[in-house]
Amino acid sequence: MRKNVHNSYIMNKAIKGNGIILLVRRSHSAFAEQTAKEAAHDDTPFRPHPWRRWPRRVDRRPDLRGWRRFGHGRGPYDHIVTTAADLAFAPFPDLSDDAIEAMLRSKFRGPINLARAAGKHLAPQGSVLFFSGLAAYRQGPGSSIVGALNMALESLAAALAIEMKPRRFNVISPGIVDSETWAGMTGADRSAFFGQIAAGLPAGRVGTVEDEAHAALALLENGFINGTVVNVDGGGRIA
Repeated sequence: MRKNVHNSYIMNKAIKGNGIILLVRRSHSAFAEQTAKEAAHDDTPFRPHPWRRWPRRVDRRPDLRGWRRFGHGRGPYDHIVTTAADLAFAPFPDLSDDAIEAMLRSKFRGPINLARAAGKHLAPQGSVLFFSGLAAYRQGPGSSIVGALNMALESLAAALAIEMKPRRFNVISPGIVDSETWAGMTGADRSAFFGQIAAGLPAGRVGTVEDEAHAALALLENGFINGTVVNVDGGGRIA
């Protein structure tokens, strides 16, 4: 399962504030397609920027040298945001080596090396934003590795906020969001699933990509938020 938060929504809003942001997703083609959809509905069309061409696959170059080549001649960036994730929800004994390795590459090694590259390519007052997930707090069958990686990412951000100051490191932990993540379900199954989830949430509904994007922008824009995890889950953590 691939997390699908509207990076282009964040980009468009950040452009209005003249921010220079590096956004990383797992798939360049998905990023381009999503950008086109957002441009068609946003009142500020996506304008070309040099960094727009560079949302590379986070798991193709997990080594630090790859990220340094990636950032050469670009930046300094005001913010780095990554939503890249290649996750597999399956019973722990059934997870293959390849599935576990893919999760480690995209969800942990990629962010680690992005943070290392940030030491060179991120402005001193800039920030890095990671995305974890509800599985860190609400454990269940099939989410063992996903939950462990989410929690590890949150711990990493807190440590880096201290070690790499004054650069800021924050995390958004989203809940169930109505997005293309669930495109593989039929419309009826999707509605039934969202209805079931909404009934158990204090907010009474599932999330939207705008919910996540607004939270992301708040973390990018507020220079006094650091080393923090923001749970944008409708109360899913406590439900």
